[in-house]
Parts: sequence; C-alpha cells; structure tokens
Amino acid sequence: MSIIQQPTLFDIQILQELEIEAKYQEIFSPLELTPLVALFQKENIVGAPVTINYEAALRAVLVSFLEGIPTIKALVMRIKQDVRFKLSLGFLFGDRDPSEATFSRILHVLSQRIDVLINLNCLIIKSIDSEFNILSEDIAFDATAVEAHTKPVKRDKQKISSTCKQHSMKTNELSKELTIEPQWG
Repeated sequence: MSIIQQPTLFDIQILQELEIEAKYQEIFSPLELTPLVALFQKENIVGAPVTINYEAALRAVLVSFLEGIPTIKALVMRIKQDVRFKLSLGFLFGDRDPSEATFSRILHVLSQRIDVLINLNCLIIKSIDSEFNILSEDIAFDATAVEAHTKPVKRDKQKISSTCKQHSMKTNELSKELTIEPQWG
C-alpha cells in the first residue's frame, strides 16, 4: 500500500496532536518573517548590539494567539519557565528572555508599520492562491428569485399580554396564556 504525502496540506486536528516542535515547524515554515524582522534592525552599527532575537519574539507573539495565552505577562512567564516552548519558538538556550517591555515595543512598531503587515498578508494570500486556486472567479446564483415548491404555512400568532400585565397575573393564568410548545417566527 502506498502512502501519499502532502507536505503543505494538513488537518487542524492533526496539527493540534503534533508535538510542540513539529507543530511550530509546520506553522512557521511557509511564513516569511524577514520583512517584519527588518523593522527591528539597527540603523547604525554604533552603540550596543541587538540582544533580542526578534524573529523568535515575533513567533512568540503569533503563538500566543494560537495557544490562547491571554496576556503578554503570561507569555513572558511561559517563555521563562518552559524551556521546550522557548527553544521551539527559535530562541537559543543562552538568549536573553524578552521582557514585557520588549513585546510592548514590538507591538508598537508593528502598529506603526501596518503597511508591512498588509504586504505580508497579501504575499501569504497570493501564495495560498497559487497553490490551491481559492480566489478563482466562481459564479454564484442568487436563490431568492427561485420560487419554492411549497409555500410556507401561515400560522396565527397568539396574542400574549405585556410584561407589565404578566407581573400582576397569577401563575395558573400565565401558564394558560403561554404555550407549552412555542413556534417562533
């Protein structure tokens, strides 16, 4: 029996069942983060060297949404406490752990340069379209002009007292007025 392997197609359930390193490899392999990393490069070679692994920090921001990490503080704590998580994001063991301030600066720069994010999104959509042809021009018909074979049955709607009146009614009167099996619509 032959096995057909499709390296670019996978089910979300299969992705959730993968080990953490394999899962992040599958998620980040098609993404090109260099335009985003370029936003954080130093303009001058003078001064202190860049000590933050910005590509890994950007991956951490993306993974925080996928893993349901609610706050930046929780993300920083997870990076500090979980070495496997830290290494799977691309941080080296000896790299300095990013702080909340680092992630705040990253999010601030990304919010200021939204054009880079839009261009990256367009590149991802184009690559998906070239592989799967999802943006082809398909024709859709408006079904509102087609008459149905059966007409809907009109039902008499029962009049119900106002809520003010219902508050003054006795329980047995209220139960008689309200239907047991309501038919909405």
